[in-house]
Amino acid sequence: MNTWIALLRGINVSGQKKIQMSDLKAVFDSCDFSGVQTYIQSGNVVFVTKESSRKKLIDKIEKSLQASFSYSIPVVLREADTFTKAVEAHPWLKKKGIDPKAIYFSFARDVEGGKLKKVEETSAVGDSYLTQGEQIYLYCPGGFGKTKFNNNYFEKKLGIVATTRNLNTCNKLINLAGV
Repeated sequence: MNTWIALLRGINVSGQKKIQMSDLKAVFDSCDFSGVQTYIQSGNVVFVTKESSRKKLIDKIEKSLQASFSYSIPVVLREADTFTKAVEAHPWLKKKGIDPKAIYFSFARDVEGGKLKKVEETSAVGDSYLTQGEQIYLYCPGGFGKTKFNNNYFEKKLGIVATTRNLNTCNKLINLAGV
């Protein structure tokens, strides 16, 4: 059995694509997943399945979401162990004097060869990022809501789907996954 962490892109943001977590859990339960747990309203789901193909799981989840809610919801998916390693690898976690509330993770999907291309850096006062593997590590002292380095920025530059979570949410998902 494999434990997975699903991150849904763009639900419950500014009143758009509103989904109750109980309804979201029901969709994942209907996919024959076990141990389904949701965390906060931004579309975070931990579940267990014997399926090991990320692509098959994404297809199954997205089709089930479309059927249940009548609109498309992109899903970014990581095995719990891979998710944990990605979170632990954030370069700003090891720096002294860094506010943990300024640490963010953009998880990408459909990355060719499993590695993001370099993005030509654009200036953003105080904000920094680093691409590594399928993640974009962000340091945004002014908060993610104010940075130029948001999902739309990276999605346009790289032609990918991405969704961002803060350090607290990532740690909570790791805890729920039991990793």
